[in-house]
Amino acid sequence: MIYESSYWKEPLLAAADFLSTIRIDEEDSDDDLARVEREILIGFYSVRKLLDTFKVSSSTKTMNFGLRYFEIEAGRQVDYFNRWEVDELFNLERPLSETRDLSFLCNQFVHSYIHVFEIDKSQAIEGVFVASDRARSDRLYFVSREQIVRIFRAVGNDYSASQRYHRNAETGQWQVGDAET
Repeated sequence: MIYESSYWKEPLLAAADFLSTIRIDEEDSDDDLARVEREILIGFYSVRKLLDTFKVSSSTKTMNFGLRYFEIEAGRQVDYFNRWEVDELFNLERPLSETRDLSFLCNQFVHSYIHVFEIDKSQAIEGVFVASDRARSDRLYFVSREQIVRIFRAVGNDYSASQRYHRNAETGQWQVGDAET
């Protein structure tokens, strides 16, 4: 249970600032990539935990994202020893797109089986190829660094001024709706 959300939100903002500016130094590339991976994984875990609270507005909870994805090549199977070979496992020449919600995106990272960085010529991280343990046999998602930073900032800065609560008639559980709705 998250009682005070600032302890979860402030690190998200720090992670967003870090991810916005990081360049992978060849000498320290292992350290840099490990920190980026840690910031992203812990960040999405934090976002997912915050989504389960009343500490984030419903407008943030219902954010949607256009994602590029790539289908697995016929006859290929992702396993522990080849999961980094995304260019051989998935058809990267034929990107497709779909819209997914924030909760789905969090789960791709929290349950990631594939987590591979795309690094550009200036040594900046363009984004992450990611697939959960469930999605790996079907498709690979690409999440841009800008999308990750946007998510971390949106959740990290979301301090709803007021909310309305109501009990869901079907589940009996409390639900929140922003005061303006």
